Amino acid sequence: MSSIYELISDHELLLSLEPEELAGVVLEYLHSLPESDSQLSFQNFSASHTVAEYPSEHQKEITKALREAWMWLQNQGFIDLRAFLPIL
Repeated sequence: MSSIYELISDHELLLSLEPEELAGVVLEYLHSLPESDSQLSFQNFSASHTVAEYPSEHQKEITKALREAWMWLQNQGFIDLRAFLPIL
């Protein structure tokens, strides 16, 4: 999978989802990435390239919705930030 857009291209549908509903899309997307992918961090996932395929006038609110879904996943224990820390 190369983008969130491929999973849910309808921006109105995406924005209508509650964080816990959108979290499934985010989780499916993250699981499709190679382990070494830089998207496996909140900061990189929240960057503009994640929503670049959506209409520009909706990108800010889509980014906010995706961040809320990520945080829901993190708060529920589906994303463990320790897994993204470099090994020293």
